[in-house]
Amino acid sequence: MIVGFTWGGWVMGSTAKTMAQVQADDAVSRLAPMCVVESRQDPRRNQEFRELKAFLESAVQRIDRAIGAANTAMLDVKASAGQR
Repeated sequence: MIVGFTWGGWVMGSTAKTMAQVQADDAVSRLAPMCVVESRQDPRRNQEFRELKAFLESAVQRIDRAIGAANTAMLDVKASAGQR
């Protein structure tokens, strides 16, 4: 079994995880610059950024409304608890 483990190229799970992380990091470092170049050359880039910005602004507004509603509800609960 020892011969198969060492000569067969088998590794422990932790070693395989480390090897996979190194390969993933290497792939990201090699591909990221290419992705940036491709993104900058995309003719729809500005439109996509505008759409993303509008979506994020809308999401922030929805979150703000939800927080405001929650705060109002908490104040109502506190007010009604104080009336008793």
